[in-house]
Amino acid sequence: MRISRFYGDPYSREISGVRHILGIGTRPYDEALEAEVGSASVRFNAVEELVARFEDAHSLVGPEDIAARATLTAQISSVEPKPGDPLYSWGGGAERKIWLLHAADEVPEIASEMAAYALAKGEPIFSSLSNTDQALGILSADDQRSRSYSGPDEARAMKAIALSFLSHGEAAARQLAKAKLARLKGEDRSKVAKWMDRFFRAGAMRRPIELRDTH
Repeated sequence: MRISRFYGDPYSREISGVRHILGIGTRPYDEALEAEVGSASVRFNAVEELVARFEDAHSLVGPEDIAARATLTAQISSVEPKPGDPLYSWGGGAERKIWLLHAADEVPEIASEMAAYALAKGEPIFSSLSNTDQALGILSADDQRSRSYSGPDEARAMKAIALSFLSHGEAAARQLAKAKLARLKGEDRSKVAKWMDRFFRAGAMRRPIELRDTH
């Protein structure tokens, strides 16, 4: 799949309808090139497709942009899980890991180091965030921790409702939708209410998209 370079350098794999994405960042630094494994993201394809299907069209948002969306993202360089956080068990830290490339012949060794680091840090995140219950718990909340994984609030609300619908059915999705709408205000509330009306009127197209849990 082609993804616009506007989104950086994503490396991804698909497992049963869930995409795991590593964000690799590079930038010039003095006379070298700075490289970093910046983020680990999970995309529930069925969720993102449902959100996009019923949202307002936008002239600046095309199929490529929708395809590049992630459902949840953890910033590897800044994640510092606390007790109760779904990532607490993997023991991430707030330190940044940076590589500096000064010459082309350094690329193979540094690439190997970055790959090992990405797997060590990314795999536990992918495992945790790919779990539908863990993901729904994050998306359903509206606190600072949840916002760090998926924001803004109105976008997270639509993702939460879609995931609840796919994993627990319409009644659960409607209950969550009511709670989400009560916490939103102004334009954000109006936007989500309009999306919800389309979503539930269509019955999410009788649930044509299968949600698969990787666990």
